[in-house]
Amino acid sequence: MHETALMENLIRIAEKAIKNHPVKQVTAIRLSVGKLANVMIDALEFAYDAYPKSDPFKGAKLIICETPILAKCETCGKEYPVKQFPFVCPVCQSRYYTILQGDDIYIESLDYET
Repeated sequence: MHETALMENLIRIAEKAIKNHPVKQVTAIRLSVGKLANVMIDALEFAYDAYPKSDPFKGAKLIICETPILAKCETCGKEYPVKQFPFVCPVCQSRYYTILQGDDIYIESLDYET
């Protein structure tokens, strides 16, 4: 279960992000998780709940937004949302594409009180 290690790294990144700010309490951590990020949302939530949090993260909610897959056709240039495999351009039927969105995970924002 790599979600535990992933959550540990995300908490460290969040701690660094608030280090030089007058934060009393983090109330929410908002994550963006792409559908192609190879992350199980339930396991990530479980890892967050189980992770020992120190002040100011105690009591902070984890809010996860799943990012849809967006691709760009290498043949005709059309950008299109991907609904299913295989990825096929809806305009020219090409299978040559670049993923623009949906394969990453990042902290979208931190909500906090000062």
